[in-house]
Amino acid sequence: MIIKAFTSRENPLEAIDHANKTIDEMKKNGYHVNQIAQSESVYCSSFEESREFHFTLTVVFDK
Repeated sequence: MIIKAFTSRENPLEAIDHANKTIDEMKKNGYHVNQIAQSESVYCSSFEESREFHFTLTVVFDK
């Protein structure tokens, strides 16, 4: 089993594109996707008075 996580800020498509490319590479090496999890979160900084969006895909591969 191999677990890989892909995180992007501002634009979720970056993480999705990176995950899709990695899935294709892993399939060529004999792995298949067992599970995909998605999470979204917003981090707030009171010191900087800012908010930052994080989008994460976690992919579990099996041989």
